[in-house]
Amino acid sequence: MIRILLAAYIILGLVSCGDTCMKYANTELRPQSFHFGMKEKQMEQVKVKVITGRNKDGKNEAFRTIGFPDLFEAAEVGDTVTKKAGETFIRLIKKDTVLTFKYYCNGQVVY
Repeated sequence: MIRILLAAYIILGLVSCGDTCMKYANTELRPQSFHFGMKEKQMEQVKVKVITGRNKDGKNEAFRTIGFPDLFEAAEVGDTVTKKAGETFIRLIKKDTVLTFKYYCNGQVVY
């Protein structure tokens, strides 16, 4: 009986985690829009990787790279980070190339 309850708890936890990252994708990530020149990379206390910079109006911008596993490592000071509202991917504009990073939820790309 305990094994059945434990298995049900684990399955429920996995399903709710999927719901959480999909909810983030649809309610927070998709509506976001930004375009800023990167000035710094940092780790927050909870080991969340953050990219910060200034937009064209001189205002500070920050983006937490949760769901974008390779973005933090690829980003360098001076790169431009952009995202259009309605999309779930981010573009990293370098001097000689543009890289596109997809959002992942439970190992699956979210379009």
